[in-house]
Amino acid sequence: MIRVYRHFVATNTLIFTAIELCIVFILFHLVVRLVGPPTDSLTSPTALSVLLVLTTALSGVAAGFYQRAINYSGTWLLSAAVTTGLALALGGLVVLAFAALSSANGIVIGQLEIALPVICPICFLATRWAAVAATSRGLFMRPVLLIGAGRKAAEIEAFAAKSGSTIKIVRRLSTDGGDASMSALAPELSAAYLKAEGIGEAVIAADEPRGLPMGLLFQWKVSGIAVTDYQTFWEREAGFIAVSDFDPAWFVYADGCRRGWTGRVIKRVLDIVLGVALLVATAPLFCLCALLIYLETPGGVFYRQERSGRYGIPFDLIKFRSMRNDAEPGTPQWASQNDPRVTRIGKYIRSTRIDELPQLINVIRGDMSLVGPRPERPFFVDQLSQNISHYADRHYVRPGLTGWAQINYPYGATVEDARQKLSYDFYYIKNQSILLDLFILLSTVRVVLFREGAR
Repeated sequence: MIRVYRHFVATNTLIFTAIELCIVFILFHLVVRLVGPPTDSLTSPTALSVLLVLTTALSGVAAGFYQRAINYSGTWLLSAAVTTGLALALGGLVVLAFAALSSANGIVIGQLEIALPVICPICFLATRWAAVAATSRGLFMRPVLLIGAGRKAAEIEAFAAKSGSTIKIVRRLSTDGGDASMSALAPELSAAYLKAEGIGEAVIAADEPRGLPMGLLFQWKVSGIAVTDYQTFWEREAGFIAVSDFDPAWFVYADGCRRGWTGRVIKRVLDIVLGVALLVATAPLFCLCALLIYLETPGGVFYRQERSGRYGIPFDLIKFRSMRNDAEPGTPQWASQNDPRVTRIGKYIRSTRIDELPQLINVIRGDMSLVGPRPERPFFVDQLSQNISHYADRHYVRPGLTGWAQINYPYGATVEDARQKLSYDFYYIKNQSILLDLFILLSTVRVVLFREGAR
């Protein structure tokens, strides 16, 4: 894993993405030169090729093409198809802008438009096949020594066995025997021996910290062998912080949770600018949705619901009404799969997340941000805080229209779902940055397009 501005990125993903974009750039550059655009700086072949590569990369992120867990079957093919479509649409806008800034004729523009949908699939197929071949041959596998014999070690072993994992557990040690048994194995577990076996990392997954071979761990550490604890492993490899085994001391002493005043200002400016832009861009959809809701069932078009905001201060969240007017006469309840309270129009706008559009007003007002942990109802916050340790601590950041949990975990309607989402929320809180916010915003396009996790 490589850490890019606080966020962990798989090494193989980064390498093949870079190779893919280089190939796209070279092919685009050749096509643009063959077509023969003007040579001024604004519309030079290099500048146009760079813009087309950027649109391709953004399209890939938006379609989920570079997800860690994406497989190489139907999911990957669908993402590749959507990426190609988005790249064609955005690339078409770039080409039209190029035409406006140059003297290119219609034939030239047509040639460029034809090149876009041809180049992208070729590059995607070639690099994915290369990635599959490299992974199957263990090119990016990292040999790991696993220390532990209980539940934590079993969880890591199960993760390493999954398709697409780059972790290879070559040896597993139990600490049940205590320091004495470890001392007996000291010659076999020396740093020189581990390096000779190609092991560059030891993962500590002991259920009980007693009996850990601290002398050996120290020797490995100073010899350049990484020693990784259980929480850091999950943060790095899976993008969440395991709240089921949450260690406040680990969280307090670890780096993160810092966003300087410049970052806060930039985030707020982005919230306002993008919030207003999205409201204006979706105004026709806004009006159509309001009209359909008004015509289908009696009741208001909008639905206001109290949610817990930053520092637990309640605010009224605004949504398009997607349920019957009498959907919740008594105790609040989570939405269920195929919920009978949802109207026909409501079912569609919930699956496409159109019902969330009015929350842009909350974003502009400052109740919410575009990116952050999703705000929950105070009734559920009280319940979940009693069952999940540190649940209320997620309210120290402003809630968001979308978030890290929303792009990584489906809709939740149980305490266990809330616990899993909190794991992703804590990852975001610890590693928050403008770059991660932009990545989440782009990835939300995938959630909307594929209707992931909606109810």
